[in-house]
Amino acid sequence: MAEVLVSIGEESYTTTISYDDLEILADEPIELGGQNKGLAPSQLLLSSVGACKAITMRMYANRKKWKVDKIDIKVSSEVQKSEQQQTTFIKCNIFIEGDLDEEQKR
Repeated sequence: MAEVLVSIGEESYTTTISYDDLEILADEPIELGGQNKGLAPSQLLLSSVGACKAITMRMYANRKKWKVDKIDIKVSSEVQKSEQQQTTFIKCNIFIEGDLDEEQKR
């Protein structure tokens, strides 16, 4: 099982995320009391969704031996609140560069 260590010290809100010998920082922007040293947690979540989609698409294109030069994925979120709940919608726009026909792009 993969295990990630998330550590925060006294500095608000800079957080170190470690996996084996790899590290990244998460933080909040200065206007929210952070130091702006890394992506905010919500940005990390969107980054994870985008990276998963991009890597999966690259694996698929490689397996099919398709000529894909570049995959860009823009990921955004929108929060809708009601009296009883809050729902977050994640939107992904995918842009593919390469020698592909319309069927392959779909």
